[in-house]
Amino acid sequence: MWEDFWSACYNGRRTGLGVTAVGDTLAGLGLKYDSDEGINEVDKIYKTLKLGSYRSSVDMAKELGAFPIWDWKREKNNSFILRIKDEDPSLYDDMEKYGRRNIANLTTAPVGSGSTQSQTTSGIEPIFDYIPYDRRKKINPSDSHTRVDFIDANGDKWQTYKVYHKPLKDWMNITGETDLTKSPYHGSTANDLDWKKRVKLQAVAQRHVDHAISSTVNLPEDVTEEKVSEIYMTAWKAGCKGITVYRDKCRDGVLISNAKKTEVDRIIHTTSPKRPITLPANIHHTKVKGEPTTVLVGLLNEDPYEVMVFHGHIPGEKGKIVKVKRGHYKLLGEDDTVLCENINETCDDNEDSLTRLTSTALRHGSNIKFVCEQLGKVKGDFMSFSKCIARVLKKYIPDGVNASGSVCPTCNSNSLIYIEGCQSCRDCGYSKCS
Repeated sequence: MWEDFWSACYNGRRTGLGVTAVGDTLAGLGLKYDSDEGINEVDKIYKTLKLGSYRSSVDMAKELGAFPIWDWKREKNNSFILRIKDEDPSLYDDMEKYGRRNIANLTTAPVGSGSTQSQTTSGIEPIFDYIPYDRRKKINPSDSHTRVDFIDANGDKWQTYKVYHKPLKDWMNITGETDLTKSPYHGSTANDLDWKKRVKLQAVAQRHVDHAISSTVNLPEDVTEEKVSEIYMTAWKAGCKGITVYRDKCRDGVLISNAKKTEVDRIIHTTSPKRPITLPANIHHTKVKGEPTTVLVGLLNEDPYEVMVFHGHIPGEKGKIVKVKRGHYKLLGEDDTVLCENINETCDDNEDSLTRLTSTALRHGSNIKFVCEQLGKVKGDFMSFSKCIARVLKKYIPDGVNASGSVCPTCNSNSLIYIEGCQSCRDCGYSKCS
Protein backbone atom coordinates (compact mmCIF):
# COMPACT_ATOMS: atom_id res chain seq x y z
CA MET A 1 0.00 0.00 0.00
CA TRP A 2 2.76 2.44 0.94
CA GLU A 3 4.56 1.60 -2.29
CA ASP A 4 1.38 2.58 -4.17
CA PHE A 5 1.29 5.91 -2.31
CA TRP A 6 4.95 6.55 -3.06
CA SER A 7 4.50 5.65 -6.72
CA ALA A 8 1.50 8.00 -7.11
CA CYS A 9 3.38 10.88 -5.47
CA TYR A 10 6.56 10.30 -7.46
CA ASN A 11 4.94 9.81 -10.85
CA GLY A 12 2.61 12.79 -10.61
CA ARG A 13 4.57 15.14 -8.29
CA ARG A 14 1.37 16.89 -7.19
CA THR A 15 1.70 20.14 -5.28
CA GLY A 16 -0.91 22.41 -3.74
CA LEU A 17 -0.04 26.08 -4.07
CA GLY A 18 -2.81 28.24 -2.64
CA VAL A 19 -3.75 31.54 -1.07
CA THR A 20 -5.28 32.88 2.09
CA ALA A 21 -6.78 36.24 3.17
CA VAL A 22 -8.98 36.60 0.07
CA GLY A 23 -11.69 38.18 2.26
CA ASP A 24 -9.22 40.72 3.67
CA THR A 25 -7.88 41.48 0.20
CA LEU A 26 -11.32 42.37 -1.11
CA ALA A 27 -12.07 44.48 1.96
CA GLY A 28 -8.72 46.24 1.57
CA LEU A 29 -9.67 47.09 -2.01
CA GLY A 30 -13.02 48.44 -0.83
CA LEU A 31 -14.99 45.65 -2.51
CA LYS A 32 -17.93 43.78 -0.98
CA TYR A 33 -17.14 40.07 -0.89
CA ASP A 34 -20.09 38.86 -2.99
CA SER A 35 -20.39 41.90 -5.26
CA ASP A 36 -19.85 41.59 -9.01
CA GLU A 37 -16.72 43.73 -8.63
CA GLY A 38 -15.45 41.47 -5.85
CA ILE A 39 -16.08 38.34 -7.91
CA ASN A 40 -14.26 39.86 -10.90
CA GLU A 41 -11.28 40.68 -8.68
CA VAL A 42 -11.16 37.08 -7.42
CA ASP A 43 -11.15 35.95 -11.06
CA LYS A 44 -8.08 38.15 -11.73
CA ILE A 45 -6.27 36.97 -8.59
CA TYR A 46 -6.72 33.28 -9.33
CA LYS A 47 -5.92 33.66 -13.03
CA THR A 48 -2.63 35.35 -12.14
CA LEU A 49 -1.85 32.60 -9.63
CA LYS A 50 -2.62 29.87 -12.17
CA LEU A 51 -0.56 31.27 -15.02
CA GLY A 52 2.36 32.05 -12.71
CA SER A 53 2.41 28.59 -11.15
CA TYR A 54 2.09 26.80 -14.49
CA ARG A 55 4.86 28.92 -15.99
CA SER A 56 7.07 27.98 -13.03
CA SER A 57 6.24 24.27 -13.42
CA VAL A 58 7.05 24.38 -17.15
CA ASP A 59 10.33 26.20 -16.50
CA MET A 60 11.32 23.52 -13.97
CA ALA A 61 10.42 20.84 -16.53
CA LYS A 62 12.86 22.42 -18.99
CA GLU A 63 15.66 21.98 -16.45
CA LEU A 64 14.66 18.84 -14.52
CA GLY A 65 12.21 17.03 -16.78
CA ALA A 66 8.44 16.61 -16.65
CA PHE A 67 6.61 14.45 -14.10
CA PRO A 68 7.24 10.80 -15.06
CA ILE A 69 3.78 9.95 -16.43
CA TRP A 70 3.38 13.15 -18.43
CA ASP A 71 1.78 12.54 -21.82
CA TRP A 72 0.72 15.55 -23.87
CA LYS A 73 -1.71 13.51 -25.97
CA ARG A 74 -3.76 12.62 -22.88
CA GLU A 75 -4.40 16.19 -21.76
CA LYS A 76 -4.15 18.40 -24.83
CA ASN A 77 -7.97 18.59 -25.06
CA ASN A 78 -8.48 19.13 -21.33
CA SER A 79 -10.73 22.16 -20.80
CA PHE A 80 -8.46 23.53 -18.04
CA ILE A 81 -5.40 23.34 -20.34
CA LEU A 82 -7.33 24.84 -23.25
CA ARG A 83 -8.17 27.88 -21.11
CA ILE A 84 -4.45 28.41 -20.60
CA LYS A 85 -4.05 28.24 -24.39
CA ASP A 86 -6.47 31.16 -24.75
CA GLU A 87 -4.96 33.16 -21.87
CA ASP A 88 -1.23 32.61 -22.49
CA PRO A 89 -0.43 30.99 -25.89
CA SER A 90 3.34 31.00 -25.30
CA LEU A 91 2.91 29.11 -22.03
CA TYR A 92 0.70 26.59 -23.79
CA ASP A 93 3.31 26.09 -26.55
CA ASP A 94 6.14 25.59 -24.03
CA MET A 95 4.00 23.14 -22.06
CA GLU A 96 3.39 21.12 -25.21
CA LYS A 97 7.13 21.04 -25.90
CA TYR A 98 8.60 20.52 -22.39
CA GLY A 99 5.73 19.28 -20.26
CA ARG A 100 5.37 20.30 -16.62
CA ARG A 101 7.17 19.34 -13.45
CA ASN A 102 3.84 18.76 -11.66
CA ILE A 103 0.68 16.99 -12.80
CA ALA A 104 -1.40 19.50 -10.79
CA ASN A 105 -0.35 22.66 -8.98
CA LEU A 106 -3.16 24.46 -7.19
CA THR A 107 -5.67 24.24 -4.40
CA THR A 108 -7.27 26.49 -1.79
CA ALA A 109 -7.11 24.91 1.66
CA PRO A 110 -9.01 26.14 4.76
CA VAL A 111 -5.74 27.53 6.23
CA GLY A 112 -7.50 27.65 9.60
CA SER A 113 -4.55 27.56 12.00
CA GLY A 114 -2.23 29.44 9.66
CA SER A 115 -4.72 32.23 9.16
CA THR A 116 -5.37 32.42 12.88
CA GLN A 117 -1.64 32.88 13.42
CA SER A 118 -1.38 35.51 10.67
CA GLN A 119 -4.66 37.10 11.88
CA THR A 120 -6.28 37.07 8.44
CA THR A 121 -9.41 35.59 6.92
CA SER A 122 -9.02 31.90 6.05
CA GLY A 123 -8.35 30.79 2.48
CA ILE A 124 -11.09 32.00 0.15
CA GLU A 125 -13.56 32.42 3.03
CA PRO A 126 -15.11 35.76 4.03
CA ILE A 127 -14.69 37.20 7.51
CA PHE A 128 -16.71 35.04 9.93
CA ASP A 129 -18.05 37.99 11.91
CA TYR A 130 -16.97 41.54 12.68
CA ILE A 131 -18.12 41.47 16.26
CA PRO A 132 -15.91 39.42 18.61
CA TYR A 133 -16.69 35.73 18.35
CA ASP A 134 -15.48 32.59 20.08
CA ARG A 135 -12.96 30.17 18.62
CA ARG A 136 -12.51 26.73 20.16
CA LYS A 137 -9.18 24.97 20.42
CA LYS A 138 -9.23 21.22 20.96
CA ILE A 139 -7.35 20.01 24.02
CA ASN A 140 -5.23 16.88 23.60
CA PRO A 141 -5.58 14.22 26.30
CA SER A 142 -1.89 14.67 27.16
CA ASP A 143 -2.17 18.44 27.67
CA SER A 144 -1.62 19.63 31.23
CA HIS A 145 -2.14 22.97 32.96
CA THR A 146 -4.85 23.94 30.53
CA ARG A 147 -8.40 25.24 30.90
CA VAL A 148 -11.41 23.18 29.83
CA ASP A 149 -14.29 25.42 28.80
CA PHE A 150 -16.43 23.01 26.84
CA ILE A 151 -16.96 19.25 26.41
CA ASP A 152 -18.74 18.22 23.22
CA ALA A 153 -21.12 15.31 22.60
CA ASN A 154 -18.18 13.01 21.83
CA GLY A 155 -16.46 13.78 25.12
CA ASP A 156 -13.72 15.88 23.47
CA LYS A 157 -12.50 18.82 25.51
CA TRP A 158 -12.11 22.34 24.13
CA GLN A 159 -10.78 25.70 25.26
CA THR A 160 -12.67 28.81 24.16
CA TYR A 161 -11.13 32.19 23.50
CA LYS A 162 -12.29 35.48 22.03
CA VAL A 163 -11.37 36.46 18.48
CA TYR A 164 -11.50 40.02 17.16
CA HIS A 165 -10.45 40.36 13.52
CA LYS A 166 -7.18 42.31 13.50
CA PRO A 167 -7.45 44.00 10.06
CA LEU A 168 -10.86 45.36 11.10
CA LYS A 169 -9.36 46.65 14.33
CA ASP A 170 -6.53 48.24 12.30
CA TRP A 171 -9.14 49.96 10.11
CA MET A 172 -10.84 51.35 13.20
CA ASN A 173 -7.53 52.62 14.60
CA ILE A 174 -6.51 54.24 11.30
CA THR A 175 -9.85 55.86 10.51
CA GLY A 176 -10.97 56.59 14.05
CA GLU A 177 -14.36 55.08 13.17
CA THR A 178 -16.37 53.15 15.74
CA ASP A 179 -19.39 52.61 13.50
CA LEU A 180 -18.72 49.12 12.12
CA THR A 181 -21.45 49.53 9.50
CA LYS A 182 -19.05 51.90 7.71
CA SER A 183 -16.27 49.32 7.60
CA PRO A 184 -15.29 47.53 4.36
CA TYR A 185 -16.44 44.29 6.00
CA HIS A 186 -20.04 45.41 6.51
CA GLY A 187 -22.45 43.05 4.75
CA SER A 188 -19.62 40.62 3.96
CA THR A 189 -19.64 38.32 6.99
CA ALA A 190 -20.26 34.60 6.56
CA ASN A 191 -23.88 34.91 7.66
CA ASP A 192 -24.61 38.04 5.59
CA LEU A 193 -23.80 36.74 2.12
CA ASP A 194 -26.11 35.73 -0.70
CA TRP A 195 -25.34 32.02 -1.11
CA LYS A 196 -25.83 32.18 -4.89
CA LYS A 197 -23.16 34.86 -5.19
CA ARG A 198 -21.00 32.86 -2.78
CA VAL A 199 -21.21 29.81 -5.06
CA LYS A 200 -20.53 32.00 -8.11
CA LEU A 201 -17.37 33.38 -6.50
CA GLN A 202 -16.10 29.88 -5.75
CA ALA A 203 -16.92 28.72 -9.27
CA VAL A 204 -14.95 31.64 -10.75
CA ALA A 205 -11.93 30.65 -8.66
CA GLN A 206 -12.40 26.95 -9.49
CA ARG A 207 -11.87 27.70 -13.20
CA HIS A 208 -8.26 28.51 -12.30
CA VAL A 209 -7.66 25.75 -9.73
CA ASP A 210 -6.83 22.19 -10.82
CA HIS A 211 -7.51 20.62 -7.41
CA ALA A 212 -10.49 21.44 -5.16
CA ILE A 213 -11.34 24.50 -3.07
CA SER A 214 -12.38 24.50 0.58
CA SER A 215 -15.33 26.83 1.08
CA THR A 216 -18.29 26.80 3.47
CA VAL A 217 -21.71 28.34 2.97
CA ASN A 218 -23.15 29.36 6.36
CA LEU A 219 -26.90 28.90 6.64
CA PRO A 220 -29.47 29.76 9.32
CA GLU A 221 -30.81 27.13 11.70
CA ASP A 222 -34.22 26.95 9.98
CA VAL A 223 -32.89 26.26 6.45
CA THR A 224 -34.80 23.52 4.60
CA GLU A 225 -33.42 20.33 3.08
CA GLU A 226 -34.63 21.56 -0.30
CA LYS A 227 -32.53 24.71 0.02
CA VAL A 228 -29.42 22.70 0.94
CA SER A 229 -30.04 20.44 -2.05
CA GLU A 230 -30.39 23.49 -4.29
CA ILE A 231 -27.04 24.85 -3.09
CA TYR A 232 -25.25 21.58 -3.85
CA MET A 233 -26.83 21.27 -7.28
CA THR A 234 -26.06 24.91 -8.12
CA ALA A 235 -22.40 24.43 -7.10
CA TRP A 236 -22.13 21.25 -9.19
CA LYS A 237 -23.63 22.91 -12.27
CA ALA A 238 -21.30 25.90 -11.83
CA GLY A 239 -18.24 23.63 -11.98
CA CYS A 240 -17.25 23.51 -8.30
CA LYS A 241 -15.47 20.28 -7.36
CA GLY A 242 -17.00 20.41 -3.89
CA ILE A 243 -18.68 22.73 -1.42
CA THR A 244 -19.60 22.58 2.26
CA VAL A 245 -22.74 23.89 3.92
CA TYR A 246 -22.99 24.57 7.64
CA ARG A 247 -26.40 24.97 9.22
CA ASP A 248 -26.24 26.98 12.43
CA LYS A 249 -26.23 24.76 15.55
CA CYS A 250 -26.23 21.51 13.55
CA ARG A 251 -23.08 20.50 15.47
CA ASP A 252 -20.68 21.91 18.04
CA GLY A 253 -18.67 24.35 15.96
CA VAL A 254 -15.08 25.57 16.25
CA LEU A 255 -16.23 29.12 15.47
CA ILE A 256 -19.15 30.40 17.49
CA SER A 257 -20.89 33.68 16.77
CA ASN A 258 -21.75 35.87 19.73
CA ALA A 259 -24.62 37.51 17.89
CA LYS A 260 -27.11 35.49 19.92
CA LYS A 261 -26.73 34.84 23.61
CA THR A 262 -26.46 31.17 24.57
CA GLU A 263 -28.36 30.25 27.72
CA VAL A 264 -26.33 28.40 30.34
CA ASP A 265 -28.20 26.50 33.03
CA ARG A 266 -25.30 25.29 35.14
CA ILE A 267 -22.01 26.51 36.57
CA ILE A 268 -19.01 25.41 34.53
CA HIS A 269 -16.13 24.52 36.84
CA THR A 270 -12.65 25.30 35.57
CA THR A 271 -9.07 24.77 36.71
CA SER A 272 -6.78 27.75 36.42
CA PRO A 273 -3.32 27.40 34.84
CA LYS A 274 -0.51 27.27 37.40
CA ARG A 275 1.24 30.56 37.97
CA PRO A 276 4.85 30.67 36.72
CA ILE A 277 7.46 32.10 39.09
CA THR A 278 7.78 35.11 36.79
CA LEU A 279 4.99 36.80 34.84
CA PRO A 280 5.31 39.68 32.38
CA ALA A 281 3.23 42.63 33.53
CA ASN A 282 1.84 45.94 32.34
CA ILE A 283 2.31 48.89 34.69
CA HIS A 284 -0.63 51.29 34.88
CA HIS A 285 -0.67 54.65 36.68
CA THR A 286 -3.87 56.03 38.17
CA LYS A 287 -5.16 57.61 41.38
CA VAL A 288 -7.20 56.32 44.33
CA LYS A 289 -8.81 59.07 46.42
CA GLY A 290 -6.45 61.54 44.72
CA GLU A 291 -3.29 59.62 45.65
CA PRO A 292 -0.89 58.22 43.00
CA THR A 293 -1.47 54.49 42.61
CA THR A 294 0.20 51.81 40.48
CA VAL A 295 -1.88 48.90 39.17
CA LEU A 296 0.03 45.89 37.86
CA VAL A 297 -1.65 43.44 35.49
CA GLY A 298 0.24 40.15 35.18
CA LEU A 299 -0.14 38.45 31.80
CA LEU A 300 -0.17 34.76 30.94
CA ASN A 301 0.09 34.27 27.17
CA GLU A 302 -0.97 37.94 26.82
CA ASP A 303 -4.21 37.37 28.78
CA PRO A 304 -4.74 39.19 32.14
CA TYR A 305 -3.97 36.62 34.85
CA GLU A 306 -3.62 38.66 38.05
CA VAL A 307 -3.96 42.17 39.45
CA MET A 308 -1.77 43.75 42.12
CA VAL A 309 -1.87 47.29 43.51
CA PHE A 310 0.85 49.46 45.04
CA HIS A 311 -0.08 52.78 46.66
CA GLY A 312 2.54 55.06 45.18
CA HIS A 313 4.22 55.66 41.85
CA ILE A 314 6.33 52.95 40.20
CA PRO A 315 7.94 54.18 36.97
CA GLY A 316 7.73 52.40 33.63
CA GLU A 317 5.12 50.69 31.48
CA LYS A 318 6.39 47.09 31.34
CA GLY A 319 7.86 44.81 33.95
CA LYS A 320 7.93 41.36 35.51
CA ILE A 321 6.16 40.18 38.65
CA VAL A 322 8.32 37.62 40.48
CA LYS A 323 6.97 35.40 43.24
CA VAL A 324 9.48 35.44 46.11
CA LYS A 325 7.36 33.32 48.46
CA ARG A 326 3.71 32.93 49.38
CA GLY A 327 2.13 36.39 49.56
CA HIS A 328 5.41 38.14 48.67
CA TYR A 329 5.92 39.44 45.14
CA LYS A 330 8.50 41.87 43.75
CA LEU A 331 8.48 43.88 40.54
CA LEU A 332 11.40 43.97 38.13
CA GLY A 333 11.84 46.35 35.21
CA GLU A 334 12.45 45.16 31.68
CA ASP A 335 16.20 45.32 32.39
CA ASP A 336 15.70 43.23 35.58
CA THR A 337 16.29 46.15 37.94
CA VAL A 338 14.18 45.95 41.10
CA LEU A 339 11.33 48.49 40.92
CA CYS A 340 9.48 47.33 44.04
CA GLU A 341 10.64 44.84 46.68
CA ASN A 342 7.19 43.95 48.03
CA ILE A 343 4.19 44.92 45.90
CA ASN A 344 1.47 44.02 48.41
CA GLU A 345 2.85 45.82 51.44
CA THR A 346 0.84 49.03 50.95
CA CYS A 347 -2.65 47.46 50.66
CA ASP A 348 -4.94 46.93 53.62
CA ASP A 349 -6.84 43.67 54.22
CA ASN A 350 -9.93 44.69 52.22
CA GLU A 351 -7.88 45.86 49.25
CA ASP A 352 -5.76 42.72 49.32
CA SER A 353 -8.93 40.60 49.37
CA LEU A 354 -10.40 42.46 46.39
CA THR A 355 -7.28 42.08 44.23
CA ARG A 356 -7.03 38.37 45.12
CA LEU A 357 -10.66 37.71 44.23
CA THR A 358 -10.30 39.68 40.98
CA SER A 359 -7.19 37.68 40.10
CA THR A 360 -9.02 34.44 40.87
CA ALA A 361 -11.83 35.39 38.50
CA LEU A 362 -9.37 36.26 35.72
CA ARG A 363 -7.26 33.13 35.95
CA HIS A 364 -10.38 30.93 35.99
CA GLY A 365 -11.52 32.41 32.69
CA SER A 366 -14.26 34.81 33.76
CA ASN A 367 -15.31 37.28 31.08
CA ILE A 368 -13.21 40.39 31.78
CA LYS A 369 -16.10 42.65 30.77
CA PHE A 370 -18.26 41.00 33.47
CA VAL A 371 -15.47 41.41 36.04
CA CYS A 372 -15.19 45.13 35.24
CA GLU A 373 -18.94 45.65 35.38
CA GLN A 374 -19.17 43.94 38.78
CA LEU A 375 -16.29 46.01 40.18
CA GLY A 376 -18.10 49.09 38.93
CA LYS A 377 -21.13 48.19 41.04
CA VAL A 378 -19.16 48.18 44.33
CA LYS A 379 -20.20 51.10 46.56
CA GLY A 380 -17.93 54.11 46.30
CA ASP A 381 -17.29 57.07 44.02
CA PHE A 382 -15.29 57.22 40.80
CA MET A 383 -11.99 57.47 42.71
CA SER A 384 -12.58 54.45 44.95
CA PHE A 385 -10.24 51.44 45.01
CA SER A 386 -12.61 49.08 43.15
CA LYS A 387 -13.36 51.68 40.45
CA CYS A 388 -9.61 52.18 40.02
CA ILE A 389 -9.11 48.49 39.22
CA ALA A 390 -12.13 48.48 36.91
CA ARG A 391 -10.79 51.47 34.94
CA VAL A 392 -7.51 49.66 34.31
CA LEU A 393 -9.03 46.30 33.43
CA LYS A 394 -11.44 47.88 30.93
CA LYS A 395 -8.39 48.47 28.73
CA TYR A 396 -8.22 44.69 28.25
CA ILE A 397 -11.82 44.29 27.04
CA PRO A 398 -11.59 43.42 23.31
CA ASP A 399 -12.79 46.20 21.02
CA GLY A 400 -16.34 45.66 19.76
CA VAL A 401 -17.71 43.84 22.82
CA ASN A 402 -21.24 44.97 23.66
CA ALA A 403 -21.68 46.96 26.86
CA SER A 404 -24.24 45.06 28.94
CA GLY A 405 -27.47 46.88 29.70
CA SER A 406 -26.12 50.27 28.64
CA VAL A 407 -28.02 52.80 26.52
CA CYS A 408 -26.37 55.55 24.51
CA PRO A 409 -27.11 58.89 26.26
CA THR A 410 -26.97 60.71 22.90
CA CYS A 411 -29.15 58.63 20.57
CA ASN A 412 -30.79 56.29 23.13
CA SER A 413 -29.81 53.17 21.16
CA ASN A 414 -28.56 49.87 22.57
CA SER A 415 -25.46 50.00 20.35
CA LEU A 416 -22.78 50.75 22.94
CA ILE A 417 -19.59 48.74 22.51
CA TYR A 418 -16.17 48.90 24.13
CA ILE A 419 -13.41 50.59 22.09
CA GLU A 420 -10.03 50.75 23.85
CA GLY A 421 -11.80 50.38 27.18
CA CYS A 422 -14.33 53.15 26.56
CA GLN A 423 -18.00 52.71 25.82
CA SER A 424 -18.70 54.00 22.31
CA CYS A 425 -21.86 54.02 20.22
CA ARG A 426 -21.85 52.26 16.86
CA ASP A 427 -24.83 54.32 15.68
CA CYS A 428 -23.94 57.94 16.49
CA GLY A 429 -20.23 57.81 17.39
CA TYR A 430 -20.68 58.90 21.03
CA SER A 431 -17.74 58.00 23.30
CA LYS A 432 -17.93 58.03 27.09
CA CYS A 433 -14.27 59.04 27.26
CA SER A 434 -14.56 62.04 24.95
